[in-house]
Amino acid sequence: MTVELDYTGEADRRGVGAWRVSWTDGPTPAAMTAEITRRAARYPAVEVGKLGQFRGSTDFARAAALLAWLPQHPEYLEHFNTFVVDAAFDAAEFPERLDDPVVTRRARALLQPKGWLSAATMQQLAQHCARGWSHAEQWLDDLAAVAEGRAGDNVVDLSTARVRRDEQR
Repeated sequence: MTVELDYTGEADRRGVGAWRVSWTDGPTPAAMTAEITRRAARYPAVEVGKLGQFRGSTDFARAAALLAWLPQHPEYLEHFNTFVVDAAFDAAEFPERLDDPVVTRRARALLQPKGWLSAATMQQLAQHCARGWSHAEQWLDDLAAVAEGRAGDNVVDLSTARVRRDEQR
């Protein structure tokens, strides 16, 4: 994980943000603040209390965080939206390193066929989540089987066929 410390020179009215630490995926902002505080003595020019933060994300980390978080928060299954994705990512420590192969497999499947979390895929996931987590899990496993090229005859891969048609145009 790469962590960057930049001086932007532009602080807000409270003086926060002239120095900014940024990273992608990895620890939550609270965990990063704790780590920065632990190392603060090495960087006396930077006031930890005025340090701005930016945590970027990859689509894989967002998908993995979401799929690990949703079963623990079933109250959000019927009200699934982008704020739920944000809440899941915000709560996740190192979502890109999850050691759950099922969640990892399903997260990779959500990125297909284009390699990123599309609005259409998220809408489909929301529809399946509204029917319950076990229904969503079955859909995710079917999606993963298609992505891995091992779907049976009962699963039609319309998304890949649509992408191939678009590429031929």
